[in-house]
Amino acid sequence: MRVNSSNSMNVCLEETVSFSSYASSDCLDQFPQPQSIDPHRLTGLQSLVCTFRKHALPLLFLTTLTFLLYGANLDSLSIRGEESRRGRTAWEMLEYNNWIVPTLQGQPRLTRPPFSYWMIALVGKWHGQVDVWALRIPSLFAVLVAAISLYIYGSSVSSMLLGFLAAFCFLTMGQVLQLGRLGETEAVFAALMGIALLTAHASLRMASRPACVFSLKFLLASFSGVVAGMAMLTKGLQAPIYYFGTIIVYSVTLFLIQHHSNLTPQFSLKLVPLKPQQWSTLRIFTVCSLFFVLSITAWFIPFAQRLGYQGLHDVVLSEISKHVSQVSTKQHLAHFFEFPFELFFACLCPWSLLLLSIADPRFRHSFMDDSPLNKNKLDIALFALVGFLVALPTIWLPPDGNTRYMMPVYPLVAILAAMTTQQIIERPALLFLWQRFSIVIIALMSVGIVLTASLICLDLAHRESLSIVAAMMLFLGPVLLYYFCRHSFKLPASAQPQVRVMKQIVLMSVYAVLLCNFTFLKILNDRRIPAQEEVAQLKSRLPQPYQLVSLGLTHHLFTFHYAQRLPMLPAPHDPHLADADFEYFCFHHQGADNPLPEFPFSWTLISTINCDRKQKPVPYDLVLVGRRVPDSYENSPSPQLAYEDSAHWLDPQLLPIQIAHSQTQTILK
Repeated sequence: MRVNSSNSMNVCLEETVSFSSYASSDCLDQFPQPQSIDPHRLTGLQSLVCTFRKHALPLLFLTTLTFLLYGANLDSLSIRGEESRRGRTAWEMLEYNNWIVPTLQGQPRLTRPPFSYWMIALVGKWHGQVDVWALRIPSLFAVLVAAISLYIYGSSVSSMLLGFLAAFCFLTMGQVLQLGRLGETEAVFAALMGIALLTAHASLRMASRPACVFSLKFLLASFSGVVAGMAMLTKGLQAPIYYFGTIIVYSVTLFLIQHHSNLTPQFSLKLVPLKPQQWSTLRIFTVCSLFFVLSITAWFIPFAQRLGYQGLHDVVLSEISKHVSQVSTKQHLAHFFEFPFELFFACLCPWSLLLLSIADPRFRHSFMDDSPLNKNKLDIALFALVGFLVALPTIWLPPDGNTRYMMPVYPLVAILAAMTTQQIIERPALLFLWQRFSIVIIALMSVGIVLTASLICLDLAHRESLSIVAAMMLFLGPVLLYYFCRHSFKLPASAQPQVRVMKQIVLMSVYAVLLCNFTFLKILNDRRIPAQEEVAQLKSRLPQPYQLVSLGLTHHLFTFHYAQRLPMLPAPHDPHLADADFEYFCFHHQGADNPLPEFPFSWTLISTINCDRKQKPVPYDLVLVGRRVPDSYENSPSPQLAYEDSAHWLDPQLLPIQIAHSQTQTILK
């Protein structure tokens, strides 16, 4: 046992010494290292303390950056998009104690498996209610877990620098910054897929171990399969396509390179794994597949018992069939040419621009030597590139594919960007590539400063108070830009490249925190729909006790903010609706300028809730709340319309609704 402890400590010290070549004592982000330790005298506890000291500072930096970028002002953005639909489904899981079949107003919602709903419901149960915090905390921790997983993976297969850079690149990607703070499925799905793929690659490249069921390789492969199953329970068939497709294509590519070296003799030398593997790729693949099947059947079996094979078919294939739509050839071609530009220059920005360094022949030539370090880098790059290329055609070719569906392979793109940065840092002759990238960052920072100043001027013109974050962004933005430029061009040539890059990363982090917590929030909230306030006002106006029912399926934004049971009756045009016993009701009406449905009873309007995703000149998604008119009131004269009490954007042909709205306010008072 002493030999094993010594060996592990030697590995720890070797990695520490290796990383010391990338960071100096002058760097702001220097990672502490144990000094003057004899590895032969260390116990297991001391070895653990050594590992903790080595990784504590980078992990603390990444955790702090995640909470500042994504956790601060988590509740500032209004509920938008599909968040309310997922939140209502999670609320019904808790309310009806039904964790198997996702429902919306009591009806099965077979759009995707329930893992993301489980996360929201569990946080809501701990928090006490399903609100904006319960919706978005799973995404926040998913981004954090993905970043920490990238750090652990990079540190284990290469160096701490690679792991740190990969985590930082992922946290600062454009679309991750956009979706990581929302209660959408993409953040959780990206974290699960990233962990599954990275652990699968780690198990494939691990050195020979004794062939026992408790070996580390077996544990990694089984863990990878379980996490991949959880990913499938998050978003359906997309997960196994990316997971097994990446493993198969990567393994086949390695086989062809190793056994057909006569085709590409020089390139094949770089991609041969460093250490022989006792487990064959087929056995690893079998273990991953077995635990993947076990994890998904834990939910598939009870779900199929309730809804049968057709329900299982719908919930698994809904995400695939949704992308197969009939569009014109012109629309298809437009999507085909626009998608890569949107993905490359917006979603993966700014790190996708650094990947353009691969086009430089001097950068490619730096990988031509036969050192074990380059062989290791190329093996990692091959796996990351294969994973990205497997996912790309599944979203690019369908005419309605969205860039957000590529987010599960963003961790792999982060690894490629981190490896590019590391290669530039290690080769002084390639530093000009980092200076080119710094010019891009300077341009983006300048645009952010100008945009922030414009928003502040608009606020002051409307006599709005200046927030603390806005003031910090206004004054610190130019200062951060100055120091970033200084570390990019004005430092002496003798300055160590790793010191300059680490300082620039710190400056970029501070700037990104300020930009996300003021400018982005200001832009996104500028066209906010006050649905939550309108629903709260409605609930306060209705007399207690009351029972509100829904005529057909009501908009999910209304039901989420309503946060009470909402029985669903037949649609408004159903002839049996007149025989139902209810007084207060609501229904979903699309188009404020469209005529209302005809009811088999007299009614008056109580409230109109705008459920659009953003403000429009004429709202489209409306929830109208009404009350059946008593016979004594039905024949009474109509009072004059109080225009300020009604929705001024309603079409003139809906004037009777406005009059009824005014009448109802008088009744409720």
